[in-house]
Amino acid sequence: MRHFIQILQISIIALILIGCSEEDEGTFILDPELDLVLESLTISLDGETGNITTGILPFSDGSESPSLISYPDAIKATRSTLERIDLVFEVESNIEEVYFSIQGASQYYTLTKNDIFVDSGKQAVSILIDIPSSIENDNFCTLISVKDSNQSISNLREICIELKENAVNERVIYFADFDVNSTLSTLNFNTGEVNDIGPIGFSLSDIAFLDDELYGVNLNSDLISIDLDSGQGSIIGNIGISDVNALEGYNGVLYAATRNGEFLTIDPTTAQGNIISLLGSGAVSSGDIVFEPRFDFFYGTLVVPNSPTDELVTIDPITGETSFIGETNYTSVWGLALLRNQLIGLTTFGDFIIIDPNTGEGTFVEITDAFNAGGAAAAIRDQDE
Repeated sequence: MRHFIQILQISIIALILIGCSEEDEGTFILDPELDLVLESLTISLDGETGNITTGILPFSDGSESPSLISYPDAIKATRSTLERIDLVFEVESNIEEVYFSIQGASQYYTLTKNDIFVDSGKQAVSILIDIPSSIENDNFCTLISVKDSNQSISNLREICIELKENAVNERVIYFADFDVNSTLSTLNFNTGEVNDIGPIGFSLSDIAFLDDELYGVNLNSDLISIDLDSGQGSIIGNIGISDVNALEGYNGVLYAATRNGEFLTIDPTTAQGNIISLLGSGAVSSGDIVFEPRFDFFYGTLVVPNSPTDELVTIDPITGETSFIGETNYTSVWGLALLRNQLIGLTTFGDFIIIDPNTGEGTFVEITDAFNAGGAAAAIRDQDE
């Protein structure tokens, strides 16, 4: 009889979940094995672990708020690692609870969010997942929703995780502080761990990867090759264009922007610079550009006359045409990176923000004291791309 009741409960849950709309992630098929996967994970928020409950993961009651506006795409991870999922919601009141499950499980975690109160606007949520070595599944899809202080619940969002033995850790960023002798370091946003590799020997204004090689520039117009093992830099040559403070590699060429408002290419072999265009509207580079491979353009942060904060723009790599998106609401956004298709901003004050590519608005996630200049930052490339 008890066994029959358990089967009946699971059947009822399955029928209700199958009735969810496609917007709420469509059809669910319950699998008791996935409850074991869920239970093997340690889920935490703001340093507190969640409580597990049997039942249906709460999802939208039809309210337009809270609404998820930024989330990572599929995550590649390895066993015995911490993985963080950063999400940004448009809210009318403060987020109070976060719900987490795995598609196919009949249980879910409830996590309480203890944060600075937000009346309205955008609010970030960072969920940390401790993936054990014992987990057998190579792939699973997480389901996430949140509840605000108005008791409104968001739609479900599915984010899939692929476990691979040698997966690249996409949450690691190389950076160099803006000092007389910059130090090459790495920052892991999952754990906050900083690893100092070594002094570069130059004061760098930005760094960038191109074909697995790391390059740097300084305000004296030098192009510098950087050894990833030691951090030691070697001058390739002079760019011939002053005040370069933004650098990015794409399609065998280095692209750059300057504090004088120029957008240019740099030959990685000879260091020869070639101006493509001016950024327009009297704008100058704030500190970084990053290539968006899905749309074949660069994102950049610019200082624009009469704008109190840095503005997000797109730049055409061929013509240099600049399209202004909107203010970030942050100054000195000297670092940009695309991590799991989320646009990340780093400021010289240590702000780690997620930037809305449609409006330009930045949402605060946390303070990182890893370095005093976000501009010299470059994300590790996913080797499967």
